[in-house]
Amino acid sequence: MIETPTHVIENIFKDLRQSFNSGKTKSLSWRKKQIEQIYKMCDEQKNIFASAAYTDFHRPKSETILFDCGSIRNECIHTLNHIDEWVRDKKISDAFAFAALDKYIHTEPLGIGLIIGAWNYPFLVTLTPLVGAIAAGNCAILKPSELAPNSAVIMATMVERYLDTSCIRVVLGGVDQTQALLKGDIDKIFYTGSTTVGKIVMRAAAEKMIPITLECGGKNPVYIADDANMTICGKRIAWGKSINCGQTCLAPDYILCSKTTENRLIPEITKAWQQFYTSNPLNSESYCHIINNRHFERVKKLINQDKVVHGGQIDSNENYISPTIMNNVTENDDIMQEEIFGPVLPFITVNNEDEAIKFINNKDKPLALYIFSSNKNLAKRIIDSTSAGSTCVNDVIFQIAPPSLPFGGVGPSGLGTYHGKYSFDSFSHQRTVVYVPNWIEPLISKRNPPYNPNTKTEDNSQLKISPTLLTDISRAFDPYYNYRQLPPAFNRFIRQLILPSFVYTSLINICKQLRKMLEINDKRTLKQSFEFFLEYSTHEKPSLFIRSLLLLSYLPSMQGCLLSSRKIFGQILFTEQVKYEIRSFIVPPLLTLKYISIDNETLNYSENFFQRACVPFSNLFYSLCNNHARTREKLSNLLDEFSVLQDESEKLDQWLHKYLIQHIIQTNLSTTNAQALLLVEKTSYFFQFILHWTLLIMEYYLLMGFDLSLYSKRELYDVYFYFAQIILFTHINVYKTSKNILNTTVSFLVQLNQKQQTNKNQINNPFIQQLNNLVQQHTNDDPLIELINENNSSQKKNKRKNPNGLLATNNEYHEQELLLINGHFSMSTAMHRCLKALDIERRLE
Repeated sequence: MIETPTHVIENIFKDLRQSFNSGKTKSLSWRKKQIEQIYKMCDEQKNIFASAAYTDFHRPKSETILFDCGSIRNECIHTLNHIDEWVRDKKISDAFAFAALDKYIHTEPLGIGLIIGAWNYPFLVTLTPLVGAIAAGNCAILKPSELAPNSAVIMATMVERYLDTSCIRVVLGGVDQTQALLKGDIDKIFYTGSTTVGKIVMRAAAEKMIPITLECGGKNPVYIADDANMTICGKRIAWGKSINCGQTCLAPDYILCSKTTENRLIPEITKAWQQFYTSNPLNSESYCHIINNRHFERVKKLINQDKVVHGGQIDSNENYISPTIMNNVTENDDIMQEEIFGPVLPFITVNNEDEAIKFINNKDKPLALYIFSSNKNLAKRIIDSTSAGSTCVNDVIFQIAPPSLPFGGVGPSGLGTYHGKYSFDSFSHQRTVVYVPNWIEPLISKRNPPYNPNTKTEDNSQLKISPTLLTDISRAFDPYYNYRQLPPAFNRFIRQLILPSFVYTSLINICKQLRKMLEINDKRTLKQSFEFFLEYSTHEKPSLFIRSLLLLSYLPSMQGCLLSSRKIFGQILFTEQVKYEIRSFIVPPLLTLKYISIDNETLNYSENFFQRACVPFSNLFYSLCNNHARTREKLSNLLDEFSVLQDESEKLDQWLHKYLIQHIIQTNLSTTNAQALLLVEKTSYFFQFILHWTLLIMEYYLLMGFDLSLYSKRELYDVYFYFAQIILFTHINVYKTSKNILNTTVSFLVQLNQKQQTNKNQINNPFIQQLNNLVQQHTNDDPLIELINENNSSQKKNKRKNPNGLLATNNEYHEQELLLINGHFSMSTAMHRCLKALDIERRLE
């Protein structure tokens, strides 16, 4: 590697200062162009970057392409999509006393930013902050690590080829060059590396009184609760610890768990490593090596071979250390005295989360804290009781992926944050700007000397105000005046003549909207009502009055009435409608077996779930009575509620499986239809229904983005892929599962009802009793009416001759929905492929 001469660095600073003072970097078009070039560089040269990192420390090429180039491109896309909003001046509202002032925050670049990168992710930790520096309008100097020389040289070459070198430069070299840069004319330092060097850099910044961001490391603890899923936990920890050979600042450093959990977890981790790298990682092209001999010797000394239970193989010629596990480790061992930064995973035994919290708090604040548990309350307790740069529950490292979230440390692990908007803010100064009008001089003149508190007016209880000032103040309270934004200047009364023809036309439109609104009375299911609300608000574009009237007609509100107690059209309890929808969609035994006896605990558990489910479903219809943009925002918030409801539905299914299967086996019908029994035992009924609605909301959420023109050209490829391959594909499987359940288990459940029938007038299942009246209203379109109503013997006789006839309506409905979703799937897949082909054609050109 050819180092940059130290005497040249001073000239680099002069050139960059001249470019910055010219205002070139403040141009929004210049900023966007440079960010687009970074995207293009990481896309076109990703294989070159990967080869350089492989030469430096045997880093798998896929890791560089995915974690460096892929992440940088995501950062570029996110920044380009939001930079217009970030650079805009932000108007500020304030207390009435300052209402007359015109106030805003103006974001301005700091000047020249020095970005000192690290060797472990040579492109990611250098180019990602560069995106933020450019977005904020700065010039920048990049100083890649000399420990990865090939990566540094390639970066310098590509920056010169793709970016504007009058504003962005790369300096190659070691300690001498870094010291020269720290002494130069810089306005911001962004450093990624060890805490020890970070302190040196921070002292240099203190000498210059300039802002600094430090991204250091630390010992990242992982707490494994006894209720964690060991298979998933083992695979994810194995990945996080061995990726980049453990040379990741966010890698799990040590494990805190009980001895029982340790004995269950270690085999899962070793099994995952076997799958990742075979039994000999030295020969695996997917396994990275230690960066150099000095770091190899450092990590080697941390390994206590007496405590190694897996791995421990080394090869000094290749700087190779195999993935290693140590147990019975104490906090006094050498490996617990510093950040490991290698593929060694020590286990420390704790009996519970209290001991884990105490252990974590006795150490320096880490860059990351990881928790594996199925108990959200436990995870929340640990989060509230500790401090860390970031936390990820049930995974590792993944919290760095979303560009909208800040990434940074706390205490010794770092100072400041970056990624997305936080990178932009890191390289910006928030400048306060206030315009003070002349007309308020009589008010603010009271601040002027001389100060004489003993001076008295004729009447201390009154303040003398001039007539001119009194007139100005009265205008400030004018109800027709926006006193927060504009100073009073003139009376703004506006009169408008409204023609009678306009009034007549408006009344006709209102009547048409009301006539269309009344069609809601024909909608018998939540799905039909949901689609009507969406279609009505989209195509009819009703006024706020009509939208409110629609909601009040569908879900009349009463003071003090809970959402779960609301009645659809004032007649049907919302909870009963939800139960009916679930029963019609996937026939859960809880809502179809008439003569089953349900104990109080199961009854209360189930009823609480239905009451809880009414809240997000009710909120769904409230969300649809807004304009398009507000509706989409509220649907986004609703997805969080449905996510929680999915967890609750899964727990309810698990609760009911054992209870219902035991009851079915007692009827001696378990051998009559083994396939149906197996389906009943394995199907997550309520989870499937909630998943169905979650996907439905996600579909409309994405589609409304097209209506509002929210997606940029760069995002369309990913949007169509996500819409087709994730959402629609999953929704198709949900409908197929429901259809399979209907075809296989309905006749089986009918037989159970007939076998258990003791008294036709006595129904033991309280849920069936509640649904009885509602089902009578749906007789014409309910395929499962026989499961509740058996009074009509001729009807029952005909149905027995053709039990599949019961399913005609729902099967037909599911077939129609499947055809519709398959059509959307095909169209989205075709659009995705077309966009991909166009992208390939553009690159070839």
